[in-house]
Parts: sequence; C-alpha cells; structure tokens
Amino acid sequence: MNESNARTRPRWCSRCGARARVIENPYYGVGLAVHRYLTGCTRCGFVEFLPTVRAPRAESQPIASADDASRAARLQGAVRGWATKSRVSLFVLGGLIAVTAGVAAFALTR
Repeated sequence: MNESNARTRPRWCSRCGARARVIENPYYGVGLAVHRYLTGCTRCGFVEFLPTVRAPRAESQPIASADDASRAARLQGAVRGWATKSRVSLFVLGGLIAVTAGVAAFALTR
C-alpha cells in the first residue's frame, strides 16, 4: 500500500462507523513501534494501526561502512604511533619479562 494513498484516502472507524482521521504515530521508530500512522475516530476516540507495506531491504548493503574502516585505520595508526614513540620502554619491558621468566624457571628447577 502506498503511504501517500493510505494517508489521503478516507477512513472509517471499525467500531462505530464514524469518520476517522489519520495521524502520525509519535512513537514510530522508538522501541518496537513499527507502524508509522494511526487512525483515530472523531466520535468514539478508538485508535488503531494503519497497515502499510514496507519497502524491501536491499540485500547487497555492505556490513561494514566506510566510517568503520576509517575508524579502524585511525586506531591502528594511533597504536603504531604510540609503539614508535615508546620503543625503548617496550624494549625494557620485554627484557624485564624475559628476566622474570628466567628467574622463575631457575627457581622451579632448583
């Protein structure tokens, strides 16, 4: 059903038969609200969802967007820059870990 046609076509209340007006759902897109328009009776106040057909989603949409790729590239560049600036510190840390592992192995074998 075409949305423009659904909104302009006259509607009648399914409860009392009076004229119903089409209103936009204020909660559309929030939580589980999937109906864009509602019909509200002008006499009894009965409100119901206006059925609409959704356009089919394209199956060929990429899973990762360009923003995700640029964000990953920026993070990778930041880590590479930090490692370059902290090269001496990382070398000392690796040496301390190697010495600690050697002392622990020596203690266990003795």
